Amino acid sequence: MKFLKSENFNPLRAKLLCNDQGLSKGTGFIQMASSIEAANVIDSLNSCMFDGRQLVINMANNQAA
Repeated sequence: MKFLKSENFNPLRAKLLCNDQGLSKGTGFIQMASSIEAANVIDSLNSCMFDGRQLVINMANNQAA
């Protein structure tokens, strides 16, 4: 979340997926205040480099299983 705030975005919540040892799986979810703000994050940060890795940012699928 610090990264998004440093890029002038204001996330509401963030969840990082971790394995059994508590290490990041490299996947997470960020909730933004609106779909417009989410689209701005996607447009601005998708494919950017962060900490030596290329970010892949897209809208989560909200379908029930």
